Amino acid sequence: MVFFKKLLFGVTYRLGDSVDALVRWRITQRFQLALAYDFSISQLQRFNAGSVEAMLQYNFYKKMDKVHNPRFF
Repeated sequence: MVFFKKLLFGVTYRLGDSVDALVRWRITQRFQLALAYDFSISQLQRFNAGSVEAMLQYNFYKKMDKVHNPRFF
């Protein structure tokens, strides 16, 4: 789900393995920050409390009137 072309929330499920949640914030047109949490639901859960991932993204592209790639909204 994308809100106001600034915030993205997502949830995924890996069959029998994990449930994941993602939040991405578009700070500026070129700079984004994302955090994800992976919660194990398999037998590994006895040894693993989950994992956290962070992403910083900077897009190097020329300014265009219209972007044709949905990755850039």
